[in-house]
Amino acid sequence: MPDISLLSEIADYYDVGIPEIIAGERKSDGMNEEVKEVADAMSDYAGEEKAKLVKSIRNISIIGLIALIIYMVLGETGAYERNTLFRYAYGYSEALIYVTVVMFPLYTTGLLSKLRIRNTGWGRIPGPALKVMAFIVAFAVAALIRIVLSKIF
Repeated sequence: MPDISLLSEIADYYDVGIPEIIAGERKSDGMNEEVKEVADAMSDYAGEEKAKLVKSIRNISIIGLIALIIYMVLGETGAYERNTLFRYAYGYSEALIYVTVVMFPLYTTGLLSKLRIRNTGWGRIPGPALKVMAFIVAFAVAALIRIVLSKIF
């Protein structure tokens, strides 16, 4: 099955209807305009959702990359051993690397969206608050991973 955002374009290119593509057989000579409008709307929505996901993953990747660079520079130069501020930056950037790794599954599996959609007693959780909560949870999970790894190795 092709990507849903491409169904309308494929239907136009082959001059078939969306139901024909989904069913895998030709049923009529022309595409129903109403079906085409619905397919276009679905395509636009799927494209917007995909763009949001890619933007979120890109932002998390950039944060993780910056944290990794800081961690490596401070570690390789040994600057974190001589300065308290650098020691905090070193530890925070190390934790941030773990956090970014934990955040990827939260975004790609849609868990953050499910939390936002789920209706709580206070109403819907706003997007920025949800991201802060996810960051805190990811930070806690990263800390647990770090503790477990330090006990094993």
